[in-house]
Amino acid sequence: MITTVLFDFYNTLYAAHVWFELEVRELPAQTLGVLAGRGGRVSPQQEAAARDAWRTLRSEVEGRGHEITAEDGLRRVLQEIGIAVPDDLPQIVAALQRGVYVPDLEEPGMEACIRALHARGYTLGIVSNALSEDFLRWSLADTGILDCFSGIYASATVGYYKSSPKLYGAALRGLRVSPQETIHVGDSYRFDVLGARRAGIRAVWYAPDGSTPPGPDATAVISSLAELPPLLERLPD
Repeated sequence: MITTVLFDFYNTLYAAHVWFELEVRELPAQTLGVLAGRGGRVSPQQEAAARDAWRTLRSEVEGRGHEITAEDGLRRVLQEIGIAVPDDLPQIVAALQRGVYVPDLEEPGMEACIRALHARGYTLGIVSNALSEDFLRWSLADTGILDCFSGIYASATVGYYKSSPKLYGAALRGLRVSPQETIHVGDSYRFDVLGARRAGIRAVWYAPDGSTPPGPDATAVISSLAELPPLLERLPD
């Protein structure tokens, strides 16, 4: 019997594209912009090198499954390009993440889906490849559904990326549930479906464009979050 539903965050609950771009690509360049605004000297070559170093770092994280915090990643990049690491780097990162926060980016039907599942007694959690757990909490709080979730498991907080089953394992331990009573919902077949399956968790592939699944690993496919509550009631134990 399914008692627990885990959700991906980006492109499953929220279409926070600017935040995603910041985390995946723009964080080093924007950090250098802050430092330049304080009078620091940053050359175009250093900015280009920072982008390349960040791209390499994120590829390493994805490949090995071990995540690092935004601050640790930026320290590595800044040291590599010969820029002194500022003492207030955590505050810079937090301000940049807050700066890209935009409300009202919910996926269609998301709030109604979450409230329906919560009312039916499901335990809800989030498992996300994210450098900022704060951003996830801001979004949920702004929508008014933060209290519906019993746990938020961001890769940077846990220390593992979705390419490792250990991120999902941390969610199971934190929520005190077994894989057999848990299902995960997400839009990435690689990280949400295959990633959950590697942890022994069933998965629902969220494909709002109506795509055909590239493999047989999804327990079900939905094109709308409105389909999820009735689907869970029909799933066999």
